[in-house]
Amino acid sequence: MFFRKSKIKKELEKTEELIRLSQKVYDYRKDILAPHDAKELKESIDALEVLRKKSDVTVAELKTGYDHLDGVAKKCGGNIYPVSFWSENAEMIVVAATLALGIRTFFLQPFAIPTNSMYPTFYGMTSQVYAADAKEPSLAKRIFRKITLGASHYDIKAPETGEVSIPIFTPKDPLSALGIIRFEKVRGFRMLILPTPMREYTLLVGKNTVKIKVPWDFRLEDIIQKTYYPELESFHQIFENAVKQKQIEVVGTVPVLKTGKTVEKSQSVLSFDILAGDMLFVDRFTYNFRYPKIGEPIVFKTINIEGMRDFTGKPEDKYYIKRLVGLAGDTLEIKEPTLFRNGEPITGSPIFDLNTNKVGLYPGYIAAKNLSSGKQEHITEGYFYAMGDNSPYSADSRSWGFVPEKEVIGKAFFIFYPFTKRWGFAK
Repeated sequence: MFFRKSKIKKELEKTEELIRLSQKVYDYRKDILAPHDAKELKESIDALEVLRKKSDVTVAELKTGYDHLDGVAKKCGGNIYPVSFWSENAEMIVVAATLALGIRTFFLQPFAIPTNSMYPTFYGMTSQVYAADAKEPSLAKRIFRKITLGASHYDIKAPETGEVSIPIFTPKDPLSALGIIRFEKVRGFRMLILPTPMREYTLLVGKNTVKIKVPWDFRLEDIIQKTYYPELESFHQIFENAVKQKQIEVVGTVPVLKTGKTVEKSQSVLSFDILAGDMLFVDRFTYNFRYPKIGEPIVFKTINIEGMRDFTGKPEDKYYIKRLVGLAGDTLEIKEPTLFRNGEPITGSPIFDLNTNKVGLYPGYIAAKNLSSGKQEHITEGYFYAMGDNSPYSADSRSWGFVPEKEVIGKAFFIFYPFTKRWGFAK
């Protein structure tokens, strides 16, 4: 056919590629090959090159020359020939890996925001709850939401008809500081292969149990509240009401909150999506040339922050993102809803004004912990003070203390995922 390459043209292309690879073998291995092997390889390359350039060369001649050089190249090729993916692309992979490591170390580091301490400026993991009578999202819609929003769908069915009950922690439980609803720390996998800790919740439906495994930084309290107590604002209210109305019973040794809500067999106990937190690039370059400024969203390591320990008492080795609100020598105070720096309402970022005026979803600054009402913080040399934009729900310098200057690695630069209205340069 008109568009089909002629046999001679195809054979010439194959021959040219073999000559290229054979020359690579010769250039890389001539010093370690036996002299007669190196000589044979070079002569075979030259002979096929001459043949390839003949104006009246035939397909049969090319095939004979190709087969001869192919045999010599295989004998001398070592790890270079015959071609494998790694041998052909090893240099490119090494260069790409070195470049990526260099970019991450000195310029831009990707960072995923797990919690909502900086909400609504940056989103951590959020949820969307589906009503009991709502239609489940189709497979196509779930795939689309997974790609664009990082949404993972959960639909927990009742094994039998029964009342939904929720096991809760006692104050003595080691994990009680991380939530009210009882869970266990279990091993899971991120991206199917990377080990990562997860929370496994167990709910009761009648006398049967159902288990839900979610990311470690995600709490189920919000899902329970939206599903079974939509009239209340938080799980803390649910718990307080349950205590007053004596809706908490002890099953074995475990306190259980009785919801009073019954689900039928095969109905959804919980149906919800977990939406991925914002992923952004951290600018690791700028702070090599200037000091961090008040109002910038900084990213820092937590391992050397004295007040930051996990539930076992070990130092937490994580990266956190908070807004820089105080430098060495500053005095901070909160007179709700305003944060004061050195006796004046803090300036340096539009976010400060949004919080002070409680614009939109910004809740204002809450006087708590080390900055509770009437208290002041005086920042010592070599340290920063960092707070979350979502002040009521942010664990920050008010609770775990100052951030060592040397632990700051950079500032938030660009939100690259998910594809929402927040996509773009960080505020």
